[in-house]
Amino acid sequence: MQNLSNGLCDDKDEAGAIKGSFPSSGITVNNHKDDTSMYMYAFGFKEEIEKLEREAGMQSKQVELSDCVDFVSELFKLLVHTVIIPELQRDDDWHDDFGHQLKCNKGITGDSRLIDRVQTIAIEKGLTKEQWKQLLYINFMAGDSSEMTNVSRSHLKKVHGMVSRLLDRDEQTTVFALIDAIEKHMPESHYTEK
Repeated sequence: MQNLSNGLCDDKDEAGAIKGSFPSSGITVNNHKDDTSMYMYAFGFKEEIEKLEREAGMQSKQVELSDCVDFVSELFKLLVHTVIIPELQRDDDWHDDFGHQLKCNKGITGDSRLIDRVQTIAIEKGLTKEQWKQLLYINFMAGDSSEMTNVSRSHLKKVHGMVSRLLDRDEQTTVFALIDAIEKHMPESHYTEK
């Protein structure tokens, strides 16, 4: 009987082994391994989103900075055309070709006497020599931005706000001096709103 029971046990062991070799109908999940891989996936996804947000933020800031430089260049040209050129025209030694040179060469004429006079007018209007040079440089770097002959006070405030957020302190001081010179010396007829 013992052989018989041993035989049965052997058969049961074999049956269990055979049964264990077939796929089970129930799904077993290794929760720890799946949780870890889900966490790693979510973490990687979160990092990728944060990277894209940083890049989008930098691109947005670059676009805004480019707009700010264009606005400053436009305001510089506005000052030249509405304040500096009319002041030069009142001078006894004004010639039409100087005005043309000044417009075409973005404030730089090549004539040292005229350059000195333009710079003197800019200083009289509240800019320092260094600020004038910085504005000439910004205008040159901006390239061909549109020319303004009129401006609204709200646009001046908008540029002031952009400059406050985007530029460093030295650049801010220069642009604020430009805005101040426009507000103090530009004829009222060049404002789009009263």
